[in-house]
Amino acid sequence: MDQGSLSRGNKNGSADALRDALVRCDRTLGAIGPVLSQLVADSDTTLFHEEVLARVRGMLDSLAERLLRHFLDASGAAQEERVSVASLDLLTRTLGDEPALLGHLHALAIEWRLTQRLSERRSIERVLSPLVQKLVGSEDADLAQTAMAFLTAQARFVQAAQRMQVDPSELPADLLHSSLTILRKTIGNHPDTRRAADLAIRHVQETYDEAKTRLGLAAALVSRASLRKQALDPEAAGIALFATALGEASAQTREQTVLATTEGQAVLFAVMLRAAGCDQDRTERVLLSLYPEFSLPEGVDDLDRHRAASLLAGDIGASARI
Repeated sequence: MDQGSLSRGNKNGSADALRDALVRCDRTLGAIGPVLSQLVADSDTTLFHEEVLARVRGMLDSLAERLLRHFLDASGAAQEERVSVASLDLLTRTLGDEPALLGHLHALAIEWRLTQRLSERRSIERVLSPLVQKLVGSEDADLAQTAMAFLTAQARFVQAAQRMQVDPSELPADLLHSSLTILRKTIGNHPDTRRAADLAIRHVQETYDEAKTRLGLAAALVSRASLRKQALDPEAAGIALFATALGEASAQTREQTVLATTEGQAVLFAVMLRAAGCDQDRTERVLLSLYPEFSLPEGVDDLDRHRAASLLAGDIGASARI
C-alpha cells in the first residue's frame, strides 16, 4: 500500500499534508468509474489487477445470464433451452455501461480478494468469523436469527465469488431496479418480447427482499452500536461485516470503504478508521492486520473523530462515489 508522502512537522503542517494526501486519494477514486468501464470491455488490459477485472467480467456475465434465464422462464421456454449468445453479449455490454452497477461489482471483487488475503494471512474463516459465531449463539433470539441468516448469505457469497457469479436477488434495491430496467430496454423492446420481459421483472420484484440480502443482513447486525464497534475489528468480524460497519460509522458508502483498502489509499483508509471512532492503537492494528508492511501515516495520530469526519466530508465528495 502506498503510504503517501506525509512529512513530519507541526500540527498545522500535518493537517495540510493529510488534506493534500486525501485529495490525491479522491482523484484516484474519482477516475475509477470511467476507466473501469473501458477496462472491463477491453479484455487485453493489464492496468487494473487482472484477477479483479476477471471477476467483474465474470459477475457481469453471470448477472446477464440469470436475468435472461428469468426472461426465458417467463416466455415459457424449456429449462434446458440455452441463452442466446447474441442476447447475452448485448445485455452484458449494456449492464457494463451502468457506472453504479459496475462500481458495486468492482467492490465485491475487491472484497473477495481481501477476504482471501485475511484468510491466508490470519487464518480467519471466510464464512464463520469469530464475531458471527458468537452472535449465532446469542441468547437474543432475534439477533441469533439475523446472524444465522447472515451466515447463510455469506456462505452463498463465498461460493458465488469462487465461481465469479452474482445473483440479481443479492443486489441493492436501486441496482436491481436499474438492472431490470436495462433488461426491459434491451430484451423487451419489441411487442413479441415485452410481455415476457414484464412477467420476468414482476417475478423478480415480488420475490425480492433487500433486508434478506447479505448486505441488508450485515447492515441490520451493525445497526446496533455495540455490535458496530465490535465489527470494526476485521479479524473478529470478517471483511463483510467490517466493511459494512466502517461505512456506517464513518458516514461513507460501503463501496467507498472497500475501495479505500486498495493499494494507494492508505491515508484515506486510516482517516476513515479515525472517523469511525477507532483510536490510534485500533487504527494501527486494523491496518497491520490487512497489510503487515504498513506503517501509520504521519498526521493521522493527531486526528480526533470529528476532525477526521470533517476531512472526509470536505475532501471526499461525489467523485469518490462510483
